[in-house]
Amino acid sequence: YKVVDEKDAVDPRHNTIVEVFKYMRTTLTSLTARKVKEYDFPDIQQVVKNDGFMKALWSYAPTEEVVRFVTEKSAEKHYDVFVSLLRTLVLSRYFNTRMALTIVTTRSEDDAFDMFEALNTTGEPLTAFETFKPKVIEAEELLKYEGSESHLGVQRVEKYLETFKKADDRQKATSELLIPFALAETGEKLQKNLSDQRRYLREYFDKLPTIVEKRGVVTSLANLAAFMQSGWTSGDDSIQLEGFGKFDEETGFCFQALRALKHTVVIGALSRFYDEFRQSDDGRKAERKAELIEAIKAATAFSMLWRGGQGGTENIDSIYRNIMREGRETDSILPLAKRTKDKVGAVSLSGFKRILRENLHAVFADRDAWIKAASRMPIYKHSVQVAKFLIIVASDDAALDPNDPPLIIRGTKGLAPTLKEEAWGANIHFSVEHIAPQAANSPGWAAEIYEDVQTVDRLGNLTLLPTAENSYLGNKPWNQKHLIYRYLSAETPIDAQAIYAQFPTAGLTLSAIAKEILAGTSYMPMCKALSGPTLSWDVSLIDKRSVRIAELAYDRISPWLFG
Repeated sequence: YKVVDEKDAVDPRHNTIVEVFKYMRTTLTSLTARKVKEYDFPDIQQVVKNDGFMKALWSYAPTEEVVRFVTEKSAEKHYDVFVSLLRTLVLSRYFNTRMALTIVTTRSEDDAFDMFEALNTTGEPLTAFETFKPKVIEAEELLKYEGSESHLGVQRVEKYLETFKKADDRQKATSELLIPFALAETGEKLQKNLSDQRRYLREYFDKLPTIVEKRGVVTSLANLAAFMQSGWTSGDDSIQLEGFGKFDEETGFCFQALRALKHTVVIGALSRFYDEFRQSDDGRKAERKAELIEAIKAATAFSMLWRGGQGGTENIDSIYRNIMREGRETDSILPLAKRTKDKVGAVSLSGFKRILRENLHAVFADRDAWIKAASRMPIYKHSVQVAKFLIIVASDDAALDPNDPPLIIRGTKGLAPTLKEEAWGANIHFSVEHIAPQAANSPGWAAEIYEDVQTVDRLGNLTLLPTAENSYLGNKPWNQKHLIYRYLSAETPIDAQAIYAQFPTAGLTLSAIAKEILAGTSYMPMCKALSGPTLSWDVSLIDKRSVRIAELAYDRISPWLFG
């Protein structure tokens, strides 16, 4: 469909109308499963011959003269005009006698949308963004909207939301976009309720005094949509943020850890740093990029130390929301949100880190206090992802402690790096393995391990293994697990074969599946500390390992927050 002027040239002023027609055609094609003709207006030549249909519509059948003209006189000069008029009469008659229009008058726009959805026969309510879009067009003015900054922003948001094909998924994605958006813009805790989200967007947008500020809101929403699509909701093991590129390994590892933890409350804060980066001029681009990287690592360090030392979330969401909404007036730190009810905010990396540090210090006075708490915490029971994170960071460039071989120490940089972005998707770091099984009084294990039910879930009783190897180890007794750990950490094929030959003596019978698992395994460095030939597993060793893992984890990540 094209709108042309008197010279048959396309008139760009009517592009909006063209887009509406294109949308209608696309929607009709979709609704009819690409069989539009089967659902099209019935052939008028067949309609006039259908006495039952015509009588139902007009209470009487068309005259013989009309039927004959429509069915036999197609060569007549005015045939097409007559048929078009007749089709219009049929449609008009149907519209006037077979359809009902309801006019609903409401006190507010919110009530109008609520009523619309109650009457909406499609069963698909408009998302809060879909009802917000007309406000954006109105602000830009219809004739100026096409190609405007706001138009480009709206298209970027739609690009993200259109990846969700089902209405329910699109509604959920919109909600999960707007909640951090409200936190980033005004520091508000937006509810999931559709009416609340519509009201928030409309009232916030309407209160902005200038078109420049309104455009800024749309651009920030578009940047958040890009952050979600290319980052937070991306299915890729390697993240590549729009306009930013790939993370370095350490930052990518942190970002993936936050995603794995489903720590959505940080999106608002991180999106502010991302938005500043996207909207900064070339002179500050590198600085803003570095600040985003530091913010990701600081948030990761704080959240993992907070959870690792306390187990549960312990009001962590409120800490992040207060940073967005309040900042810290006593330290002259402005809110991180763009504009709260009474203040204009600012993106300050130093302020962000300072508030996080002070919240952590309010619970853990120093390094020793955190290590004491984390080493006693049954962290697996509280969060598998936090346990996994702490083990990975503790194992970064780790070497056996020459003074106490069951333990590890920090080795030379580059010895055995584990802080890689792929760690959260890679097979070698896939699942947390309980060394002493969780099942109480498992045979072949020291009874003292089960005297305190929390012991088996502490850091010192955990390691990481691929899912298949973890499943194979299962609840086997210590002498068998110990032999398997030795096999998994053998450094040469000859060593591995010699250990494998001892399996029958230890009572290990291998099924075909078990043989396949062991044959396909690769070197497991985290098993090395568990493979000492005279090693025995007891509470004393679990205690020591818990403390050492906590020490190494703290020392590895605390510089992200305190440095």
